[in-house]
Amino acid sequence: MGENIITINQKKVLELLATHGMGLTMEEIHNYNTRKKLEIPAGELDTVVEELVSLRFLRSGIEDPKRYYITIYGMNVVGKGAGPPWP
Repeated sequence: MGENIITINQKKVLELLATHGMGLTMEEIHNYNTRKKLEIPAGELDTVVEELVSLRFLRSGIEDPKRYYITIYGMNVVGKGAGPPWP
């Protein structure tokens, strides 16, 4: 479904967050980008995350600092979901 509308960088972020059930802060996402060599330009990373939130593939918590979590829709895009949510 969504795999046709996301960019490669968006898919990399979704795959990263799919392995972190407790979510990640923006700082942690930046650290993973650097350490794991995700090859996403640092200036573009914040925009990529916000785009994924607007597409409802990610959601953000109310904590400070804000944590980002992958949604069921995001899990389905990267092939880790159990299927569409029930109606």
